[in-house]
Amino acid sequence: MNQEPIITLTTDFGTRDPYAAAMKGVILSICRSAKIVDLTHKLDSFNIHNCSRFLAETIPFFPDGSIHVIVVDPGVGSKRNPIVVLMADKYFVCPDNGVLTLLIKDSQAYKAYRITNNKFWMPYISNTFHGRDIFAPVAAHLANGCKLEELGEPINKLVTLKINEPVKDQYGNIIGKIVYIDGFGNCISNIHMKIIKNYKNIKINNIELSGIKDTYKDEQKGMLSALWGSSGYLEVAVNMGSAEKLFNIKMGDKIIISS
Repeated sequence: MNQEPIITLTTDFGTRDPYAAAMKGVILSICRSAKIVDLTHKLDSFNIHNCSRFLAETIPFFPDGSIHVIVVDPGVGSKRNPIVVLMADKYFVCPDNGVLTLLIKDSQAYKAYRITNNKFWMPYISNTFHGRDIFAPVAAHLANGCKLEELGEPINKLVTLKINEPVKDQYGNIIGKIVYIDGFGNCISNIHMKIIKNYKNIKINNIELSGIKDTYKDEQKGMLSALWGSSGYLEVAVNMGSAEKLFNIKMGDKIIISS
C-alpha cells in the first residue's frame, strides 16, 4: 500500500451518533498513516439499492489501491457474509448483501473473499456493529499490507440486487422509473443516454416536457424540464427549485419517452 493509504467510509449511520467516529478510531489505532475520507454517512437507512447507486457514481473517481468500507447492513449479525473484494484495482470491505451490484455490473471481473480470519478483527465482536468490529479493522490491516488470502476463504459469486431497467412497450416507447431524488429535489431516472436513439416527447405524471435541455437554466425559473445528469441518466428538474416538491414527483414514478 501507499505511505498514506486512502480508506473511505460510506454508511447510513448519520453524523450525530458515535458509530462513524468509532470506526475511524479503530482504523487509526491499527494504521496511523491512513487517510480517512468520509464519502457519506447520510444514505437512506437500510437502502441497499441507493447505496449501490451511490457507489457506482463515486468510486470510479478514486485512485487505484484505495480501500472502501461500506456499511449499509440491515442484516448485521445474521448469516450474511462479511467480505473483502478486489475489483478494478480497488478494495471493498462490506457485507455481501448487494451493495456492490452496480459496480460489479460495470466491472465484471473481481476477486472476493469471505472474511473468516478473526486475527484481523477486534477482540470482541458485537452482533450489531460489524462496521466497527470487523470491517474497519480489516480495512486497516489491508492498508498495512495484509494480503487478501490471509483474510479468509475465496468465494466465486456475490449477492446482487435485481436492477430496475427501462423497458420498451409495444409502441416503441421507453418506460423508466425515478430511482433517486437528490438533495436539490432533482429526480433521477434509470434511463441512460446510451439507450436513447431518438425521441419526440417526454412525459412524467401526465406532464409533457418539451425535449431534453442542456442545462438547468435552459428552462424558465420554476418550470419542470428534462436533461441528462452528470452520470448520464435522464433526470427531471426545476430551475432554481425542487421538482420533487413543486410537482409532487416520487420514487418509482414512471417517466415515458416516446420515439
